Amino acid sequence: MSIKIIIMYIILLFFADSASARIWPETVADFHQTPATGLREDQADTIVALVAKHQGYRVYLDGSVIERLTGEGRGQIDPIPGYFYYRIGFNGQNNDTIVYSQYYHINKTTGDVFVSRVPDSLECKRISFPELRKIQTLIMKNTGDHLATKEEASRSIGCR
Repeated sequence: MSIKIIIMYIILLFFADSASARIWPETVADFHQTPATGLREDQADTIVALVAKHQGYRVYLDGSVIERLTGEGRGQIDPIPGYFYYRIGFNGQNNDTIVYSQYYHINKTTGDVFVSRVPDSLECKRISFPELRKIQTLIMKNTGDHLATKEEASRSIGCR
């Protein structure tokens, strides 16, 4: 194999592994402009970054990524209707792999956030803190929706 083909193969592998992941949002989305139909993806990105930072993750370090997860099929189909689904990751010890550490469900019409440590986990935790509640109030003002009880919301995404 020629050196040119090897280099092209390495470049292809690098981009294939990181194609769906992206760096954290550089700007904060405007939640006053939330559509009546619910959050835009850039707004959900901001919420994930805010929650992860609140949890103590150093989300703006080099090598950290946010990834929106979608179900099978064409387009951006979310696995659970009405929720964005994300995971965050960080470079591993050797900086050669990404280690995923948290999974987030964000309700599109309320901004309600549930987090789990593994994908498809039945163990979910609702996240709430003052800054997030302010954002949720703006979202719900525009969508006309309201936060469900913790039990109702967790059942809707398959948590206990």
